[in-house]
Amino acid sequence: MNQVTSEDEEIFKNIRRQITDYYEKFAFFTELEKDDKLYLDNEGIKINKPSYFQGFSRFLSRESRYTTLGYLESFFEDYFAFLQFIGNIYEKQNNKDIMENLIFDILGINNIVENGMIILMSTYNNEFQELRVLNEKIRNNFGIFSFNFRVRPD
Repeated sequence: MNQVTSEDEEIFKNIRRQITDYYEKFAFFTELEKDDKLYLDNEGIKINKPSYFQGFSRFLSRESRYTTLGYLESFFEDYFAFLQFIGNIYEKQNNKDIMENLIFDILGINNIVENGMIILMSTYNNEFQELRVLNEKIRNNFGIFSFNFRVRPD
């Protein structure tokens, strides 16, 4: 392994912080169950568990499947840019072992998201076309990211 420069250390520390931020941002996916609905508050996306008042409370707070979709799309656009950034950094890095450990953590986040999206899709019985489109976009971006790091020659 090559010598880690102070510049590299700063890059790796920044990436680690971003990974932690994304893990926290997408943590709701680990608790998501069928029929849960999502909403946004000051701390991020939260889960609204099914109840007799779920629809009423969502109406009062002006939440809908479309506002939730907007939050998710915004979060994922940001995350896709991060995945692209990681790919670009990896190309320039000599310290592939450190980068591969970070990439392993990112793949873990991707797995959490994919499993959560399956549950979210089941909540809408796969009938919410726009959510299906977002899910496909997520799967495509994650697939490209995974492929890029599985077939890299040394």
